[in-house]
Amino acid sequence: MDSFKTPLERLLDNLECHFTWILSGNVRYVQDYLEDCSQHDCAWEGHLYNLLGYITYHISKSPEEALTYLRKAEVALKGHNMEGRGPRLLVNQANLAWVHYLLGEQAKSEDYLKEVSRLQEDFPAPPGCDLHPEVYGEKGWTQVKFDNEFRQKAIDNFELALRGDPDRKGWHTGLALAKYRVLFETGDEELREEIIQQIKRAKTMDPDNLRLAAVYLAALAEVGRNTEATMIDAHDLVQRLRPMLHGLGEVLYFFRLQSLDSAVEVAEEMVRKYPSEREAKKQLAVLYKIKIFKSQHTQGNTDYRELMRKCIHIYEEVTSLYSYYYRGEMILADIYFLSGNTKKADQIYMDLLKEEDLDPATLRLLYFKYGNHLWYNKSSYESIDYYKKAGEIPTHSLKRNKSIQIQLADIYAHSGNTEKADTIYMDLLQEKDLDPATLQLLYYRYGNHLNYKKKSPNESIDYHKKAAEIPTQSLERKKSIKILSSVAKRSYHPRRDEIQAFLLRLEQN
Repeated sequence: MDSFKTPLERLLDNLECHFTWILSGNVRYVQDYLEDCSQHDCAWEGHLYNLLGYITYHISKSPEEALTYLRKAEVALKGHNMEGRGPRLLVNQANLAWVHYLLGEQAKSEDYLKEVSRLQEDFPAPPGCDLHPEVYGEKGWTQVKFDNEFRQKAIDNFELALRGDPDRKGWHTGLALAKYRVLFETGDEELREEIIQQIKRAKTMDPDNLRLAAVYLAALAEVGRNTEATMIDAHDLVQRLRPMLHGLGEVLYFFRLQSLDSAVEVAEEMVRKYPSEREAKKQLAVLYKIKIFKSQHTQGNTDYRELMRKCIHIYEEVTSLYSYYYRGEMILADIYFLSGNTKKADQIYMDLLKEEDLDPATLRLLYFKYGNHLWYNKSSYESIDYYKKAGEIPTHSLKRNKSIQIQLADIYAHSGNTEKADTIYMDLLQEKDLDPATLQLLYYRYGNHLNYKKKSPNESIDYHKKAAEIPTQSLERKKSIKILSSVAKRSYHPRRDEIQAFLLRLEQN
């Protein structure tokens, strides 16, 4: 309780820095990425070492190690003038106050607290801002390194930072990348165009940022604005990528939107060109996985077996190169299962379930994926237990929680407990705060449930219409439209004309 804290502890709690920002996720993976970046030329060393200092303490509980990185951040932020002071140091000095407190050095901690106060007095927040733009910017830069729950918050912080300093290149870049990752896939046409213009503006200000250039090309391709010029730009960009290969994933996504095979060819070329760069191998592994899932109907032929062999081989290598790539290990287990090696898949999942330091988000994903694995292995009752475990782990993402509940309803239905499935679906349908993508998923799945389990095809059509009406672009929307199109082709169906008119309206809108 706050009443039991010392005055120093209360002051530390009120600081704006990494030690007071609530950060969670696969921090070991973020640490791995940041350490990689530190081995190459990096334009954001101050940010990098600030975050690396906090994550090192978060993992090792060693303030001594954290102090080493925070000192490096201080040097980088001061630049060549070690006597220099400025608002860029606000977060760093607050971090140092925390670390010296954790070292038991109260006097030094208090000195840094005084320095933070002096910096706040000398460099006050501009009118209309609670914090200095440098603090908002640093917070946004930190949050964007985690998953979409934090990237949404990063958008807010970058916008606040730009309100105080509208011409800051790095914050425009951060805002563009965060908006693309969080909002673009599910956005309507107007929002997508707004994000494209944001990316374009940032790209103009930051022309050497290859990741930003790759994101711009991918965004254009996603809205169908791929041209001969963008293809040339994409091939040129591939040749300009350098060690660390920032932007490779995005440019491969651009090629994948044209042709999966062309994306695989580019990724294989990058592995040959940079055989020691694990990022190239990771991206190639992802593409092999996608190709396998898209080619399951060809199981048994020579090409499919060879693709399976290559995919398993490269995922084995990639998971050994990335110590904390737990998602990759789960994918590897799924690929082994598809190859017929259920024993190896089981062993990977068993090993992961024994891990003691998984963060909540990774553990939730593991329970969910293992639930799927058990379901496909005809262990429906045991799979329910793991879906429940996944749902019980707290998450800031309402969408993720509801998706798990929808999956659980399906499993109950398939296992014969239709009554329990109905209860879950009814509770979800009464929710008032579901985001469009989750609502779309719910309508699509419930439409299928009504048709196949409840034998209510007429009511099922109503829910597929509801899913299709939501403009968010998703696989579920496409499937609902496909189902409705199939019904509309039946000359004898009593709702044929109604559905045809509905689909025509969708096309016109």
